[in-house]
Amino acid sequence: MQAFGLPPAAPLPPAAAALEALELPPPSPTHPRDLVVRVLAVSLSPLDLSRLHAGASVSGYDAAGIVLSAADGAARLRPGDEVFYAADPARQGALAELHAVDESRCARKPEGLTFAEAASMPRAALAAWAALAAAGVAAEPAANAGKAVLVEMEGACAVGAVALQLAKRVLGLTVVAAAAGEAAAAFAASFGADHVVPSCDGVGGVDFTLRHLEAEGGGDGGGEEAHEVLCRVGGWLQRRELRPILTARRPWSVGALREALRAVEAGEVVGRLVLARGTPRDDEAAAPPRSVSAAVVEGFLTKRGSGFPYSWRRRLVRFDSESRLLEYFSYDLEKKGELTLTGSGVRAAENNPLGLIFEGTEREMLAVASTEEEREKWLKLAAVKFARGPAS
Repeated sequence: MQAFGLPPAAPLPPAAAALEALELPPPSPTHPRDLVVRVLAVSLSPLDLSRLHAGASVSGYDAAGIVLSAADGAARLRPGDEVFYAADPARQGALAELHAVDESRCARKPEGLTFAEAASMPRAALAAWAALAAAGVAAEPAANAGKAVLVEMEGACAVGAVALQLAKRVLGLTVVAAAAGEAAAAFAASFGADHVVPSCDGVGGVDFTLRHLEAEGGGDGGGEEAHEVLCRVGGWLQRRELRPILTARRPWSVGALREALRAVEAGEVVGRLVLARGTPRDDEAAAPPRSVSAAVVEGFLTKRGSGFPYSWRRRLVRFDSESRLLEYFSYDLEKKGELTLTGSGVRAAENNPLGLIFEGTEREMLAVASTEEEREKWLKLAAVKFARGPAS
C-alpha cells in the first residue's frame, strides 16, 4: 500500500521536504480489538511534527475513514462503518491507504459531516473535554448556571475553539476568549465566544480558566473514557451543537502534505488543516459557496435595540473558500442604520437571498434581510461586497 512518510535515509531532524510516498505492507491487526480502516482524511497538528522528529516514519493521528475489517475482539464497529478517531502515537500513523487502530479510539462518524470535517475533531475534542473537567467544570449544564470560563486561544486555536463550544453550547457557561491578534479573535468570535479580550491578563469575574491548551495537538485519545467522549462529541456534531474546526482542506498528495506541515510548523494554521481523498461527499462539501465566497460573520442580523451592549460584537470577518482569513472589519452599524450585528456564528449558504444561514435561537431573524432592498441596504451599511447569490 502507499503511505506518506520519511524514508530510512531521511536526515535528522527531518524537514517536511524529506517526506516521500512510500510502499509499505498493508497493516494486519496486532491488537485483539483492532480495526483496519480505509483512510479518507487525516488532520495535521504539531503532534505530527513532534512524532516525526522523534523518529516516526509515518504520522497522522486524527483521521476518518471506513472500516474494512475487524479483529475478533472488536465488538462495537464492523466492516462498512464510517468512523473518526484519535490514532495511537506509539503506532504507525494514518497517512496511508490503510491503517490499524484499536476500536476504543474510534467512534462512528456523525451523519452529515464529511470525512474531512470529522477528521478535524478527535484529539482537539478530547483535549478540550479533559481541560474542562480538570478545571472543575460540571458535566451537567444546570450546575454551571451563571458561571463563566476564560479560554485562552493560542497557537492554532483548535483545542480552544472546541473548548469554548463545549463550554457555551453543551455545558451552559458564559465564555470569555483571550485571543491575541485579529485572526485569533475572529476565529473565537465565529465559534460563539460571548466576549473576546486580547489576553488573559487582568480578566476577572470568571469561575474557571483554561490555558495552554494546544500542546502537541490535543489529547492522547486512548481508553474507554476517550471512546465515550468521542461518541458524545459525535452526537453533538450530528445535532449541530458543535461545529467542526476544519479550516483548510488539501488533496491527498505528498506535495500537499509537505506544504501543510510546513504551514503547521510556521504557525500559519488556525483551526485544523486536513488532507482528504476525493470522495464525492467531500468534493461536494469542499466546493466554495457561490453566494458569499465563504463569509463568516460574527453575529446575527437582528432588529435595532436588541439589547447587546458589547462593542466588540460589531465585527465582520471574511474567509476564502478554504476558510483562510482574507479581511477583518470593525464598524458600528447602530449609528448608521436600522440594523445591528449581535450574537455569534453565521455560515455561508445558498438557501436565502442574503446568502447566509443563522445559527442559534434567532433563526426567525432571517426575515430582516429577506428582500433585495434590505439586502442591498445591509451590504451598503457593512461596506462589504458579497457576490450575489442564486435567486430563491
